[in-house]
Amino acid sequence: MNAGGSWKVTLSTPVGAQVIRLRIEPKGEAFSGRIDGPMGSNDVQGKIAGNTLSWIMDVKKPIPVKVTFTATIDGDRMNGHAKAGLFGKAPLVGERLSEEADRSMQAADAGPVTADSVDPQFNKPTIEIDEQRQEPAPHRYVHGRFEGTDARFSFYFPPKERYQGRFFHNTYPLALSADVGPFPIAFDVATGDLGFTFDSGAYYVQTNLGGADGRPPADHSGLSRQCSGGEVFARGGGADVWGAPAFRLSVRR
Repeated sequence: MNAGGSWKVTLSTPVGAQVIRLRIEPKGEAFSGRIDGPMGSNDVQGKIAGNTLSWIMDVKKPIPVKVTFTATIDGDRMNGHAKAGLFGKAPLVGERLSEEADRSMQAADAGPVTADSVDPQFNKPTIEIDEQRQEPAPHRYVHGRFEGTDARFSFYFPPKERYQGRFFHNTYPLALSADVGPFPIAFDVATGDLGFTFDSGAYYVQTNLGGADGRPPADHSGLSRQCSGGEVFARGGGADVWGAPAFRLSVRR
């Protein structure tokens, strides 16, 4: 029995069908994996007995509860149930995903971006420039890219004493550079205003919308996901600039 790979699993619950993505990596009579879905994203550890899988997941929303899963594999199909705390059992069915179907499911919008989300494409940021600048006002400039893509990003962090917990990020469709303007049309809305940003107690985030600088992305994937990637990465980066955790990125859209 080969359970390895990605699965689309549908739970039949009293509030309707819940679709999750289950990633399984067998290790002898055990497996590790990850679940992404309406209940959040969770790493899981489970057991394999013949063609049966079992695992437990601690769900945080909509209410904290421990969910016990049992599923039987038959080729590329899965059948079983999930039991949440004192609630009844919810039947589940699943199908193994092809690589293409897996990518499509990962790219689908799974709800709000959180620090626990993981984007299938924009998930390996590399910092290329990290330096202090003085114009138009003192700030820290951080520039980088997402490996394997044309996506670029830049952050402009004010001094700690000027920061008031905000960030600005315009997503103007002609802002095709990862740095503050000028862009193809030099409107103020497109070029960013660092003076105003820092006076407002914010840092500034700029991306090239997923395409190479000066060129739009080949598809629409960069428009929302890479912008969100820059935003979440910047939140972690801002913490590092002002003395808390290191840069991080985890985005799924």
